[in-house]
Amino acid sequence: MFRRRITPTALDFGEIVVDETSTAQIVDVTNIGLAPVEVSMAGGGAGVFGGVQNCQGNVLDPGASCQIFYAFTPGETGPVEVMTGGTINGQSFSFMMTGIGLATAGDATRQFLITPTAFEFGDVQVGTTGDEQEVTVTNVGTAPIELSMAGGGAGVFGGTQNCQGNVLDPGASCRIFYAYTPGDSETDTVNTGGSINGQSFAFTMIGTGVSPEFLITPTGFDFGEVEVGTTSPQQAATVTNTGLAPVEVSMAGGGAGVFGGVQNCQGNVLDPGAECQIFYAFAPAETGPVIVNTGGTLNGQPFAFEMVGTGVDHPVAVDEPDAIPFVASEFFPNPTSTTATLTMNLPETGNVSLSVHDVSGRQLSVVEHTSMPAGRHSLELDTSRLARGVYLLRIVAGKFAVTRRVVVAH
Repeated sequence: MFRRRITPTALDFGEIVVDETSTAQIVDVTNIGLAPVEVSMAGGGAGVFGGVQNCQGNVLDPGASCQIFYAFTPGETGPVEVMTGGTINGQSFSFMMTGIGLATAGDATRQFLITPTAFEFGDVQVGTTGDEQEVTVTNVGTAPIELSMAGGGAGVFGGTQNCQGNVLDPGASCRIFYAYTPGDSETDTVNTGGSINGQSFAFTMIGTGVSPEFLITPTGFDFGEVEVGTTSPQQAATVTNTGLAPVEVSMAGGGAGVFGGVQNCQGNVLDPGAECQIFYAFAPAETGPVIVNTGGTLNGQPFAFEMVGTGVDHPVAVDEPDAIPFVASEFFPNPTSTTATLTMNLPETGNVSLSVHDVSGRQLSVVEHTSMPAGRHSLELDTSRLARGVYLLRIVAGKFAVTRRVVVAH
């Protein structure tokens, strides 16, 4: 999904003489995701407010923006209000445009043009502050004026300004600044208002606080056969910050008994796209299959891992270095309900046996097959009598052996 911010969402063009055109105002479309996106835009035209853009087909890198431009050309006197909308990469947007057509410039009644009037701050990570946005207050009168401003504060969206007491010449401007600092993972909407020298204004702010986000992969580990009293090579789960801002990692849990569990994440500050690791290694204390499920949290985001391995008296060895490796594929389908097919390559002729174990290693059944020639074989297995759950299947062919995990889901 295109993670974007589109703002402002409401523009006031003030008082414009009929058939003249106002100064253009701009809506920014910003890629706040972690990857480049090619923009596909539909809609957005706004009648007498126009609507041209440089977004369509533009590839936006993370943090980059394109623009939609509007300008008011009234065809008659009186107030005009237009709501327009469309989609950008399938995600909808909507804007409100307001203005007033005048017969002559002398008919103007407003001292100030105050715009924009509504803002979208998009997704902002909790504990951080989003990009600043601003309202421009312009003296559209014919004489200098000292500003007296009241109101405009907007809670989690802040509200500072450089207008109060400022003397604005005709055409000069001051600004009101807003920035979003979410306190929780929720959507915040604030309506605020006030007055400048008696001329009222009203603004709407919307933004969504999001928690830090991590991609944690892989979540399952098969350590194969490891000799009792030794330790397997390490395998690692990689934790990637896929959120919007740097985050200091706070990790709890993740230990996995005979599979260990050490990490370099705790207290590490990960920039967006940066990684840390959780390491596991299998050190069996006795023979037989072992399965361990573990879990924990990263900054409140839960994770869960499953570890599988088999302790053996002696490691399985292949005498001939050029022998075809013994391969037992994952079941298809897996999870299974009634039957599943196992495909395997035998490097040499020999007897084959299949044994089914529960996750504690207890043997439930054994299926013996007569001698099979070297080569590729498929076996159909009946799983209909097994209760719903996770099982370990041990396949032994002569001096070769492997353990596979099977999920039965009736």
